[in-house]
Amino acid sequence: MKHLAFLALLLALFLPTTAKAFSGDDLSAADKLYAEKSYQLAEGEYAKFLDDKSDAKLAREVAFKWSDSALKAKDENTKETAQKNLQDLIDGKDHDRWWAEANVSLAAQYGEADPWNKAENVKKWLDDARDWWAGSSDVDLAREKFINISFQLADFITVHWGWYNADIRPIRLGEKTVVPSTPAQGNSSLQVLYEEILKVAKSDADKSRAHYGLAMAYMQNYSGDEKLQKKAVDEFHTVMDDFESSDWADYAAYQLGVFYENHSDFVKAADAYQQLIKTYKTGETPWLEETKRRLEMIVNPALAISIGNNFVPESEIQFSMNWRNVKGAKLAFYKVDLAKELTAKPDKSSGYNSYQEVLRGAVESGRYKSLPKALETDIRLAEEGKHIS
Repeated sequence: MKHLAFLALLLALFLPTTAKAFSGDDLSAADKLYAEKSYQLAEGEYAKFLDDKSDAKLAREVAFKWSDSALKAKDENTKETAQKNLQDLIDGKDHDRWWAEANVSLAAQYGEADPWNKAENVKKWLDDARDWWAGSSDVDLAREKFINISFQLADFITVHWGWYNADIRPIRLGEKTVVPSTPAQGNSSLQVLYEEILKVAKSDADKSRAHYGLAMAYMQNYSGDEKLQKKAVDEFHTVMDDFESSDWADYAAYQLGVFYENHSDFVKAADAYQQLIKTYKTGETPWLEETKRRLEMIVNPALAISIGNNFVPESEIQFSMNWRNVKGAKLAFYKVDLAKELTAKPDKSSGYNSYQEVLRGAVESGRYKSLPKALETDIRLAEEGKHIS
């Protein structure tokens, strides 16, 4: 018996034992830090499990979360390894959740670090991730991910290429991909993206942002379709009326004014700008000062005279006049000796860059008042109260 006990002890001491595989519970501390966006601390916690491959699925999760944490923590020491890990997940044959998450993470990294050289990659990664979540059976999580990724893709495109863009892949519905029967025209695919968000969005924050994006996409569609222009106005009003306390209501109010101004409907533009000024105070919107400036340009009196060509002496001079909010004016024409004016500049150290500068100097200094008048007349100007020049 003693020999048997001794043998058992030797076996226990020297034979290899099977290490206990880690489980999802072991990641709870790291996951908590990750959820709190304490990415530097989360990176350190996930690092403890990086070399454990006993559970292949869990190892993929750890590889993603560690890499994503490292990039979001701006850790230069581990950046290259993190990027490689994400690329390996993307290039792998398993298209699971962590494949989709890796696409989004790498898109965010290069979208910030190298948006122009990696533009096509970024769009493809986000398109792939959108498509994967659109086919996920985890409805609540899929809704959140799909909406966030769609906004990420839309922001990436509109920030770098503007609102007139058609380069967005149609998403998957169920097991099939919906492909337009004809190539996307203008920015129709951007419109579809926001429409798809609205189909699944539940929160007012997501809905208001999507309605605003849809309004901008309609507004920036230059196909000439008047129905789209009307839709833009309707969408702006939806944001302003149905989501008036959202972060996008003031943006919608400002862009509605810009829309009318661009279409030369200055009365409605002024109304929109006045409503924004009435609704928001300083510090409540970034558009307040710009709105005041635009409104002043529309409602304040303005008159300008210009000529389209240079004329030789003794020829008849033709000029054009534009005005806004002016019913009448007194016009006076003065004779000017340009050679004499060239010597009238107080600052003798520098010359004039153009004849316009010479004349502007005579007006601003008041010297024009001493010049002989060639013609003076009162004129009546057509003014219908529409702020049209």
